[in-house]
Amino acid sequence: WLEINAGWAQVAQMLYFVGGATHFVSRDLKIIPLSRVAKIAALSPDGKRQYVYNLGMDSEKDGITGENSVSSLLPSLAKDMTMALKSLHALMDQLIKHITQGKDLRPQQPYETTRYRIGPLDLSRISDEDDLAWSRTIQYLACNLKWLSTSALTKIPN
Repeated sequence: WLEINAGWAQVAQMLYFVGGATHFVSRDLKIIPLSRVAKIAALSPDGKRQYVYNLGMDSEKDGITGENSVSSLLPSLAKDMTMALKSLHALMDQLIKHITQGKDLRPQQPYETTRYRIGPLDLSRISDEDDLAWSRTIQYLACNLKWLSTSALTKIPN
C-alpha cells in the first residue's frame, strides 16, 4: 500500500499545485495532499457537514499489520475508495473547467467530463464492486491528469 498511497499523494500534490497556481478555489471540495494518506474533503450541500475520504489506505489508523487484516477491510475500503474517486473526479472537473474557461486549448482533454461523468463512464451508476469500470475510471483520470499537467501551464500567470 505504500506505493499506492505515494501515487495518490503525487496526484493530490499536482492538483493542489495547479489549483493554487491558477487561483482555483472549489466551492465544495478540498484536497489534503500532505498527510499519511492523501485525502479529499467534501462539504455537504448545506455546508454544515464535511466528509473526508482517503485516497489509499491509512494502515496506521486502520491497524493493518498483515495481509490477512487487509482482506477483512476490503468491502469498506472499496466503498471509501469509490467515494474518494468520485470526489477526486468532481474536483478535477471543476479545475479543468476553471482552466479552460474562455480558452480553446489544443490538444483537447482526452476524456470529456461533467461532475459525474468521465468519457463514456457515469460514476454515479458504477457499483463499488465493478473493478473493471473503476480501473477504466482510473485510466481516464490518469490521461486527463497528464493533459492537465501540460495544459495548466497556459493558464498560470507569469
